[in-house]
Amino acid sequence: MPTITMCYFAGLREQIGCNQEQYELPAQSSDQDILQAVIEKHPAAADRCSRSRVAVNHEFIRGKVQLEENVEIALIPPVSGG
Repeated sequence: MPTITMCYFAGLREQIGCNQEQYELPAQSSDQDILQAVIEKHPAAADRCSRSRVAVNHEFIRGKVQLEENVEIALIPPVSGG
């Protein structure tokens, strides 16, 4: 399983309490698999995670993706602003 860097932004970063963490995920993972891994580690962030978009190496994904060592995954929660 490759080791990836999971980056958190906005309210998700505040709720989890850090900017990024290392995870080991299966090479074939989906956006839902990635979100589930974070929810398992941070159950209090489940609601915000479940509404977040997943980007792998700066590209939003849906469905399955091939993960390789040192990939950067970003979780982008919904934000509002004026």
